Amino acid sequence: FTTVGLGGSSVPAAVTQRLNDLGMFVFRAYGSTEHPSITGSGPTAPEGKRLFTDGDPRPGVEIRLGPDGEIFSRGPDLCLGYTDAELTAQSFDEDGWYRTGDIGVLDADGYLTITDRKADVIIRGGENISALEVEEVLLSMPAVAEAVVVAAPDPRLGEHAAAVLRIREGAVMPTLEQVRAHFDAEGVARQAWPEQLLETDDFPRTASGKVQKFRVRQLVREAQADTAGVIATTPNVRI
Repeated sequence: FTTVGLGGSSVPAAVTQRLNDLGMFVFRAYGSTEHPSITGSGPTAPEGKRLFTDGDPRPGVEIRLGPDGEIFSRGPDLCLGYTDAELTAQSFDEDGWYRTGDIGVLDADGYLTITDRKADVIIRGGENISALEVEEVLLSMPAVAEAVVVAAPDPRLGEHAAAVLRIREGAVMPTLEQVRAHFDAEGVARQAWPEQLLETDDFPRTASGKVQKFRVRQLVREAQADTAGVIATTPNVRI
């Protein structure tokens, strides 16, 4: 077996499933610069836990969820704070719990699944939409190599989901109607369907290859302003 550990950013289920189907031993893990080893799946974890969750707490680590689903953590490899005392006060509570800024769910066995960053949740007409969940559905379309979903300004609803897609070589960018039909077939609620499509050859990334969503949001807004809303009906706008 070839062992593949995935983490450092959101891990689409479509990716872990493809690697597993190729005969690789796949597991996911979750951590951050401030707290490197929060959760992960051990070698004896059930396949479904390894592929579709971010694992259970590592030795000595504690996690809990806030009322809005934000993940709090503490443990032996958690940093003591920042050089900026104000930032430390914002990020740690009085009991030493670290506010990760990530949203997640815990299953009955204590396995954690990251569902979004707090900053990436799309608030459409007062309803929260998980960008990560929309990306998962887009990645199940054969033509889509990568998908990034961000909030775009909406004059009526406040925000709506805008999807930026990188298409596989030789494939054709899907139309908005095809995307809607796919989401309908997958049983996704209409309010979570993408309402803008854009195409890109690549995404702005950090030095480690992680997509910079804040820059994607900026590019979407710039494209929306340049096309005066035409993106919603013309899905071949490029950024």
